Amino acid sequence: MKEAPTRIQLDKPSKMLIIDWPNGQRHRFPWTYLRANCPSATEKASREAAVQNPLQVLSKLPSSELISIRPVGRYAISLGWSDGHSVGIYTWEYLGQLACDPSVIEESL
Repeated sequence: MKEAPTRIQLDKPSKMLIIDWPNGQRHRFPWTYLRANCPSATEKASREAAVQNPLQVLSKLPSSELISIRPVGRYAISLGWSDGHSVGIYTWEYLGQLACDPSVIEESL
């Protein structure tokens, strides 16, 4: 299990979620990337349906405006989006996996 972050910051001007980890790494996650990879069952099903039928027309594009961060125990956070979606649980482990994507900026503290 990945250790809990030492700091989590919502950077509204750059539309990034900034996470500092105990190992001295900092990751800057673009909001659009986090929403596109939301781990909720509904969002996963939507992504799978889009893969099965690439011509599927989306009735409504999900919001990528992050408005809140809520802790979930000691193992995760839940992100609240401006369209009301807030059920995806981003575990520290899952965020570590997402950090491998080139759209995530990695820095040393």
